[in-house]
Amino acid sequence: MWYNFIERENKTPGSLSSLIPMLAALVLLIFALASSANDSKPLLNIYMMEIDISNINWDKVISTDSSIVKSNWQSEEKIQRHGLFSQCIGKETRDSFEVKECDIFRRAFDIKYFIAKSIRNVQGSWVKDPSDLNLPKGAIVSNSVPGAAIAFLVMSTVWVGLSVIFNILDVKYTYIIKFLSVLALFISNLITSIVARRVVNSLNDHQDEYGIKGSIGQGWLRIVWVAFGVLVFAFIIESGLNLYYTKYKNRGKQNDQDDRRTSELTNVSSWNNKNEPIGDSKREIV
Repeated sequence: MWYNFIERENKTPGSLSSLIPMLAALVLLIFALASSANDSKPLLNIYMMEIDISNINWDKVISTDSSIVKSNWQSEEKIQRHGLFSQCIGKETRDSFEVKECDIFRRAFDIKYFIAKSIRNVQGSWVKDPSDLNLPKGAIVSNSVPGAAIAFLVMSTVWVGLSVIFNILDVKYTYIIKFLSVLALFISNLITSIVARRVVNSLNDHQDEYGIKGSIGQGWLRIVWVAFGVLVFAFIIESGLNLYYTKYKNRGKQNDQDDRRTSELTNVSSWNNKNEPIGDSKREIV
């Protein structure tokens, strides 16, 4: 079995050398899919961005009378942790982050939704819909944006998994799927990084006005960007080694052909010299 793998690597350099980084990227992507602010204690610190509404200015956030909410809002769950696949609300303690509840596969970047959720039990409050709340323009994100990021991330993960399987089975043109996985992950990472940064910056720029503070959760973004780097590395290994050894072999074949041609010309020249009559030797001695 191992002999076949070694023989295959010699025939198509880079095809198996890229397998280990591809497996590493697959593990990272699966971990990223599972750890988007999930309600699991080992994964709670892996999130995309954190929103703190402890000092929220209800007069600004609620466009009309906010006196009822200001008087009766006693929620302890003033922290939102947003992932791409799930979002959790809770409170920070000295040792950890305590989760009250999480929403799965919806509401990524939807800060209004969680603010409305935190005041839904305030008696006498008329705020029932997130659209009744005000936020800085840069902190409002269309639902299609996280949907696109999720779609590209899932596609990339699936293509990486297929690349690993096809690599082991020695399926031709696997590099096309690898390239697509790199491209899809780059698009997903670009969307999440830009949008998360825009939301956080917008909230912090208007913190004095709205009383809402944001911060980037480096853990999740770091995981997906490291996975992207590993994928690029694997793609370069396979493409680079294949290209290098192809040129090396072609150069070797060309050198062999040149050597054979030179040898043949030398042999022909030597044979001609050997059989060519010399003028003086043909003179008749009298």
